[in-house]
Amino acid sequence: MNRSRKLAITLALAAGVGAPLGVASSAQAVGTVTKDGCHLTVDKPAFTNHWTAGGLKQADYVYHLTCDPSLAGVSVEITHERWESDLAGAAGDPDALDEFTGTSTQNKSFPAAGATKDITVRAALPVTDDTDGDEEVYQKVRFRVTNQIQGGWSAWNLSQAQSIQN
Repeated sequence: MNRSRKLAITLALAAGVGAPLGVASSAQAVGTVTKDGCHLTVDKPAFTNHWTAGGLKQADYVYHLTCDPSLAGVSVEITHERWESDLAGAAGDPDALDEFTGTSTQNKSFPAAGATKDITVRAALPVTDDTDGDEEVYQKVRFRVTNQIQGGWSAWNLSQAQSIQN
């Protein structure tokens, strides 16, 4: 194979590899946490033009859980936490005085064939004592398989912080 053909193939492969990366970044996924045959990704929180009855903005916290095929199916317990970062883009920084704004727990079942569940938690945008007028919100999510394996908790998966004007 000549050099220009090798270069063309290499560039085509690089473009093919780059395309999925572009899709992943547009979904805002930070990374994947994997445990006991399940895989968790999280998105940046987003304001989607929803308000509470009292007129507060609501943020959507979206995450995706995929469980591999399993003969008996899989049951999973999920812990979701919402936070406000005092330093934009520094979600989970141990030196930042981040503010805990809420939590929820969900249980999901996956069929024997495996599946992906896209989960949205909608919550009022927190009102904190920030001086910049924006709330830099992020989420932390972890899970554990509760049937068959009765596994321990996965590592936390943190989203990037999203600045939303209050």
